[in-house]
Amino acid sequence: MDQAIDSITTSPLVSVICTVFNQEKTLADTLNSVFLQTYPAVGLLIIDNGSTDNSLQVIEKTIHNRPSWMRVELGHIVTGK
Repeated sequence: MDQAIDSITTSPLVSVICTVFNQEKTLADTLNSVFLQTYPAVGLLIIDNGSTDNSLQVIEKTIHNRPSWMRVELGHIVTGK
């Protein structure tokens, strides 16, 4: 088995929960800081609390093609890969 894949499957999962309400200015940096972690088993849960700015668009753009994420938007769950 590939060493990187092996470390992912044997490492405990770390879940990062990010709550969002109208944070479009800092949101991309926040999410990218999670994706740049070197720990191999990180999952991301994004909870949008009804943002009225462009936070949802920033989330969509930032998480596009990311391996592991989940977003909760106004009671609806949207999952990633």
